[in-house]
Amino acid sequence: MRGFPSLVAQAARAAGWLRLLPLLLLLLLVAQPSAARTDVMVPLYVYPGSQSYTNPNWQAAVDAIKANPGLHFYIIVNPNNGPLNTSDPSGLNEGYCNVANDSYIEHGCNRDWTTHLATINELPNAQTLGYVWTRYGARAVGDIKADIAEWAAWETAPTWEDGQSVNITIHGLWFDEVGTGSGNYSVYSELTSYANETFAAAAKTRKKKKDKNVAYSVVLNAGSVPNATYEAQLFDMASAVVTKETCFTSDPAASGVEGDCPEPYEPFDYTALTAGNGLPHDEAYNSRAVIIVHQFVGPPNATTATLQEQIDGVVSLGVHSTYFTSGSYHNTTAEPATVGNVGEMVRIATGANATSAAPRLGFGEQHGGSSWMSWTAAFVVFWSLYSFC
Repeated sequence: MRGFPSLVAQAARAAGWLRLLPLLLLLLLVAQPSAARTDVMVPLYVYPGSQSYTNPNWQAAVDAIKANPGLHFYIIVNPNNGPLNTSDPSGLNEGYCNVANDSYIEHGCNRDWTTHLATINELPNAQTLGYVWTRYGARAVGDIKADIAEWAAWETAPTWEDGQSVNITIHGLWFDEVGTGSGNYSVYSELTSYANETFAAAAKTRKKKKDKNVAYSVVLNAGSVPNATYEAQLFDMASAVVTKETCFTSDPAASGVEGDCPEPYEPFDYTALTAGNGLPHDEAYNSRAVIIVHQFVGPPNATTATLQEQIDGVVSLGVHSTYFTSGSYHNTTAEPATVGNVGEMVRIATGANATSAAPRLGFGEQHGGSSWMSWTAAFVVFWSLYSFC
């Protein structure tokens, strides 16, 4: 009978552990990597509208973002093949900004842009990226850095309303026409390093002003898979890399299609995406690869069902983000691949929550992986268990 107290104590401890079983399960869950997800990458290369009018292609993007609050949208804005010629007080600016002195603003292109850009920045699941063209490493580095600095300077600006100042912050960069060979390493390493320094400094300033949205992304549009020997270096420079940009149609010379389909051309089909052909050589980078498909028109038969099949297939590969359009890159309203349909189909394919906003990602963060918040929660649970026992 002398062992009875010991048995009672053991039973009590066992019962205690049973009561703590839910906490143990929580510990295991929060420490697991989060599921990979696919976001939407929208090249919104359109003029937004005016004081009293909104371009339908711009409005369609805004509506899609609002309709899918659990899905993250990257919105690439491109006023003038980049942001420059937007800060010229000497007279009429060149290009699409084209404003007179009496309506000149220091940053933000013009008041049409500031008015409509602020609408997107108000949406918690939208992240604006500024367009920067690089001409496959041939454009002057000084000119590219000037674009980067200008984008980073977009913070607040006036609209057409007297006394109104709105948020026009750009939350990252989209480098277009990125070279895919190792000979391009030095120039893109210099440019992305400068981009990180510039945007990190701007984010630090905004943080001091109590702005919570200080994360930013750097996306490189290579349009194809980089050379195997260069792949790791290129991905290490960026939040994401476009490894496939092409068309769906099998008739790239058709009227309205000609010029949109990069050569050498093969009509898009997700089943043809393999390591080194549309996807990175190393599948570890799939979660940071971007797939862009233009001209989702026939032939073959470009139906809504086919679009859903293709989007389901792309999402199943675990890529960073994707976009389909039934027109040129800037067309968001052509059926069936409208930005609204694409947003809904990506949401369904990913199982994204239909009601809660997706967080904005910062540079260096990747889809999947355990967040510091998960591990913090795990530590709290573990310490509670340790103290109890």
